[in-house]
Amino acid sequence: MFLPHAPPQIAAGDAYLLWRASFTVAACLLGFWRLGAKDVWLDEAASAGFALGVPESWLADHNMALYYALLGACARVFGHGPFALRSLSALCFVASVPLFHALAQALFTRRTAHIATALYVTNALLVHMSQEARGYALAVLLVNASNLALLRTLQRRQWRWAIAYALATGLSVYAHLFAALSMLAQLCALAGMALRDRRRPARQLAAAVLLATCLAAPACIDAGLAGTAQVSWLYPPSLPRIWQGIVVLSGGNAQLALAELVLFCATAMRALRAPRRTTLPSRAVVLGFLVPWSLSLLFSAWVTPIAHPRYWVVIVPAWLLAIALAIEQLPALQLRVALTACLACSAVRLDAWYTSYQKERWSEVAALLAHESRPDDALALDVLGPEALHYAVERMRLADSLPAPWPLHAWQLPIPSEPVLTDRELQARLRASRRILLIQNRSHQLDLAQLREHRIAWTRHFEPLDEDADSLFADSHGRIITVRLLLPLH
Repeated sequence: MFLPHAPPQIAAGDAYLLWRASFTVAACLLGFWRLGAKDVWLDEAASAGFALGVPESWLADHNMALYYALLGACARVFGHGPFALRSLSALCFVASVPLFHALAQALFTRRTAHIATALYVTNALLVHMSQEARGYALAVLLVNASNLALLRTLQRRQWRWAIAYALATGLSVYAHLFAALSMLAQLCALAGMALRDRRRPARQLAAAVLLATCLAAPACIDAGLAGTAQVSWLYPPSLPRIWQGIVVLSGGNAQLALAELVLFCATAMRALRAPRRTTLPSRAVVLGFLVPWSLSLLFSAWVTPIAHPRYWVVIVPAWLLAIALAIEQLPALQLRVALTACLACSAVRLDAWYTSYQKERWSEVAALLAHESRPDDALALDVLGPEALHYAVERMRLADSLPAPWPLHAWQLPIPSEPVLTDRELQARLRASRRILLIQNRSHQLDLAQLREHRIAWTRHFEPLDEDADSLFADSHGRIITVRLLLPLH
């Protein structure tokens, strides 16, 4: 008697979809948990300014134009509060998870895909970028889509996948320029495959690469013509900074970074040593990390610094895939121990991210100014950019509580850019007012020793609450804000 039963492949497919859905739900919880709890800092306030301006302002930054366009549409519908500003990045992080899982499954085994996605969802740097109003999470999403579409194009030779690859790759550069280096890694992997197989590339693939290059070229040319002023704040590479970058890629834990570096090297050695066709996916993954990483360091050493852990976020998926492949090769007991240790270290970093203040505390500064200022006081901003303070004052509706005129330029979006206060301007404001509130953060251009005719009545420092949990920012001193009340001696 025939008894109908579900084919094994359907049951396996259901389990596969259940795993993917579980990872996506976990990413949604981690991405949106306490999303609006932290203050909006300088770069995020600038994002609001660019996004809510006219279309020409989307291109003014010479980077992230696609992100500003999408953020402008979202902010005009849902507002520009901290939660609303960061929701686009959180959604991009959530959407990138099933793409990454599908890519890992297509390249390797399902077990490797599960391990890699577990590391991906809990990576503190990716979660950090998903909770920031910047274009990094969108760039990671498009790079994952680009890699998956490229793989499908190679496997199926279909025009729909070729077009998807061209669009995802070309648009990723408009989310962040560093994605162009990921495209170079793809081309290196394709060149290696062509030399190995000695076959002409499929016309779909050739057309897709050409179209992607044409789409990405305007963004790269515009950034090149803009010069190096936008990255003038970056430092040249050094061994401590390179190691700090590896730590950040791993989620901010030095022990985890060392373990993942060993695992990555194991995958790289295995992929480069074995001249077999089965090593092609692992070689592509290793190149997907090494090519952008090494090129950014070489360019930083020879031309101008461009290497920064924030920019390396687009190659974190390749890094995690190589690590997952190394873990998957371990015996069962060692595999469980290694994966548990990695997830435990990531959980510690995630807890620090959610519970520690790791951004500039401009809301508290605005509240202090509103409480301490008098109508005849003067405000002096000696800061790198006043956008975050202006944003905090507007969001908290404290403009009426501050000395007039506030702000120094009328509030508008895009947020106005106030030049750094010079010593001459400070002296002029001191002569015009008996009391002055001096706010400083990153620039500190003024020499307080020159203020001989004035004394400091009080000083307030606003710094991160937990310095030990802040390796993801790498420059905690730059986020300390100082407010001083200056009074005349007589």
